[in-house]
Amino acid sequence: MSTFSIDVDGASYSNIRRFINSGQLPPDGSVRIEEMINYFSYRYPQPAGDAPFSINTEYAVCPWNEKHQLVSIGLQGKKIATENLPAANIVF
Repeated sequence: MSTFSIDVDGASYSNIRRFINSGQLPPDGSVRIEEMINYFSYRYPQPAGDAPFSINTEYAVCPWNEKHQLVSIGLQGKKIATENLPAANIVF
């Protein structure tokens, strides 16, 4: 089974780094490993035309098992100008 998330959570990488820098391993379940890649900026191209997002893919032979392949799928949402947005309230 595989999951696919389009939200960005950059906290997992920082959280793991915090534990390791303090000489500890992160507790089981405290970090979602699949979210670690979202810490980095990939600079994917903006979508073309009216498309709401672009899809960017790469694949390669798995370095630790040549019988497997790895795939990277990156989405880039269309950037929306924020200079003239009306005031908004966020309620939690």
